Amino acid sequence: MASAHFTGQFPMKIDGKGRMSIPAKFRDVLQAKDPEYLKAVAEGNAKAQPSFQLIYSPHLETHLEAYSMDGYDRVVESIEEMEAGSEEQEIAMATLANFSETIEIMDAGRIILPKSIRERAGFDMDKGEELMLTGSVTHFRIYTMPAWENYQVELTRKLAARGAGFNPMTLTNRKKGAAA
Repeated sequence: MASAHFTGQFPMKIDGKGRMSIPAKFRDVLQAKDPEYLKAVAEGNAKAQPSFQLIYSPHLETHLEAYSMDGYDRVVESIEEMEAGSEEQEIAMATLANFSETIEIMDAGRIILPKSIRERAGFDMDKGEELMLTGSVTHFRIYTMPAWENYQVELTRKLAARGAGFNPMTLTNRKKGAAA
């Protein structure tokens, strides 16, 4: 059975036209969490392909974030549960409405990232840049290799600041809103 979460690290090339592959492990999660895809398959559509929601908001300075269709729906639901008309709700809604796009996976597990998103993310198309796709449990991220390396350095620094022997899994015992 396929994992229901995005895990792992996968280096991928993106060509000058914005074509790149999505790792099979991530495609399995996207398929399992795309109601429209599942409906099409159940109806016998052998050519059905899953989609995902790509977020490229300015707050994501170092990467793009990709959510399964179900995962994106949960994010939208959490925004709808916020205080109606609040500044926080307005910011969250505007971010998703203005800086996300549905991406369909084509045959052979490839996608085409729109040029405007590639440019915003700083992908160098002339060289066929290598990107790093990383699982973040509920979604996956797309980094340039330099941004990925910087993230790894920062994460290592944060872990070291917690002291020798720190087990990051102890953080999973904390509830939302609990003091760190």
